[in-house]
Amino acid sequence: MSVHDFKWQVKHPLTDEIKKIPLTKYEDIPDIDDTEKYNWVQVGTEKYGRSMYCTNTGIRRSQTMGEFYEGGIVD
Repeated sequence: MSVHDFKWQVKHPLTDEIKKIPLTKYEDIPDIDDTEKYNWVQVGTEKYGRSMYCTNTGIRRSQTMGEFYEGGIVD
């Protein structure tokens, strides 16, 4: 499953602890689709303040275009 397939993502409340983790660019994670290593969940609720967090590794990263637009049509 690709991280670009947003419909499989789970939303998680953005906690103060997660906000403190530095944000990594998704492009800098070469094995981002490795589901045995990563369990990505969306954190945050505002459109421009959301990010992705891995519950396995503790990495916080930016969203892909698909995750940002939540599978909607980009105009």
